[in-house]
Amino acid sequence: MTDRLASYPRTFWLLVVGTLVNRIGLLVLPFLSIYLTARRGLTVEQATLVIGLHGAGAFAAGIAGGALADMLGRKAVLVGSLAGGAVLMASIPLASAFWHVAAIVAAYGFVGEMYRPAVSAVVADTVEPERQTRAFALLYWAINVGAAVGPALGGLLAERSFGLLFTVDAATMAVYAGVVAVGIRETRPVRLTETRAPGSRGALGHALRDGRLLGLAFVSFAVGTAFVQTYVTLPLVMRADGIALEHYGTVIGLNGAIVVLLSLPVSRWMEHRRGSGPLAAAVALIGLGVGAYAFADTPWEYAGGVVLLSLGEIAVLPVLPALIARLAPDGLRATYQGVHQSGWGLAHMVSPVVGGALLARFGPTALWGSVFGLGLTAAAVVLVFRLGDAE
Repeated sequence: MTDRLASYPRTFWLLVVGTLVNRIGLLVLPFLSIYLTARRGLTVEQATLVIGLHGAGAFAAGIAGGALADMLGRKAVLVGSLAGGAVLMASIPLASAFWHVAAIVAAYGFVGEMYRPAVSAVVADTVEPERQTRAFALLYWAINVGAAVGPALGGLLAERSFGLLFTVDAATMAVYAGVVAVGIRETRPVRLTETRAPGSRGALGHALRDGRLLGLAFVSFAVGTAFVQTYVTLPLVMRADGIALEHYGTVIGLNGAIVVLLSLPVSRWMEHRRGSGPLAAAVALIGLGVGAYAFADTPWEYAGGVVLLSLGEIAVLPVLPALIARLAPDGLRATYQGVHQSGWGLAHMVSPVVGGALLARFGPTALWGSVFGLGLTAAAVVLVFRLGDAE
């Protein structure tokens, strides 16, 4: 086992280390809705609008970051996105007016999320196709080691000073940028095939005409919506139930703990099951987990929904980028990853606003039921279009 792990390239392991540091410091987004309402005095609708603007930036970042990583190189996008995101993150608590805060959060969503397609492209560049599912699982494992620590740490810090959340978050992004700048060489393929030059309008058009890519982007949108509601509206619902911030942080931290314990064994199992059935079942399980929130009133009951969500997550999220890597032409690896990840960004743009409106006007049952229905729809798309067989 140790020999197999050691055989992954040094560049890949540096990404894992940088991701781990950055994810431990990802403290602001899980508590941004609470910060905006409790500390800045915004209404639920205003707070979810600001978070939706972050999603709008992330949506555009997927497209732009992928195209730029194919055109300019992975390293330039990684360093520029992470360093720029650190500056913008540190600027959020300095903003005074509502629209000033909204503009900085939107800019952070765009600049600070552009690095993600480049990370996936580096994995596709440096790891053999037959090992990519495992590689993405290892990277996702690092994310969730941080996720097991970050929200619980964030809950403790938030009770004392929200300013500490922004400082630590910005610092870890800057550290990740430094790891990339010092330790990673450019990995973009020199020879391009099947498309025009990367980043050109023709290249993006080529990606957008790939029906399976768009189908996988929709799955990412549905899964992203489930996670957005867990991080944006769930803390508001739990707070209305009289549950303290520390308990919300612990409940969300359970997600990371489950992924840390089970993601690598599940990825090994999924690695040999490329059919659409297992992927569709896992997507449906994510929807079921969020749907279970409708029946919860205590931290333990909410934790039950998070467990279901987490079990579906570990069978879906490492698999999606590996499927995209198999679909993508060599010269469009980052562009394809960017289109796929724009589905996640679209969820962050649309679902906070829609979720906030559903919660405010119709209550949590309508909200959780809608997300459950979206999960079932995404599972049906996987089956009908055989997306688990994409290659």
